[in-house]
Amino acid sequence: MLSAIDVPNTNWCSALVERDETGHVVVDAALRTSVPRVLAAGDVRVGSAHSAFASVADGLTAATTILGSALRRL
Repeated sequence: MLSAIDVPNTNWCSALVERDETGHVVVDAALRTSVPRVLAAGDVRVGSAHSAFASVADGLTAATTILGSALRRL
């Protein structure tokens, strides 16, 4: 898979989450953004491989992050 243009559509959230100079959302290793309980996955995040496989892996990471947070509250 090839990405011809690497411009994320994140203008709508520019006032909410931290973004880098290219517009990608800044996340930590667990895909958490600068806003509590808001995660970013796939092509919009900094460091994305821009492939469907990487986006699926991001989804799994995000689900694990959410599940881990929920279990810690029990």
